[in-house]
Amino acid sequence: MTHAELLALLPGQTIYISTSGMYSGGGVIDKARIRVNSSVWTPDNETTLVKPGSSPQEFYISYTIPSDGTVTFTFGAEVHEATQDKWF
Repeated sequence: MTHAELLALLPGQTIYISTSGMYSGGGVIDKARIRVNSSVWTPDNETTLVKPGSSPQEFYISYTIPSDGTVTFTFGAEVHEATQDKWF
């Protein structure tokens, strides 16, 4: 999103946050985890939702802009490699 688009977001609007990745060891990326305004990973951060037609797979979550006055957002994202059961 551009800076102008970010400034135009309103409380209650839904945005989609995505991440993708590839593993050079030939493994399979089977899911991702995405967090917003948190420094701790939880099981709720995991997603297997994939943007149709994306290559490599682009995993995403929907996020509703809060109505509590939050104007700063911090994002974290990792992808999971299934064979080694590791997050990157």
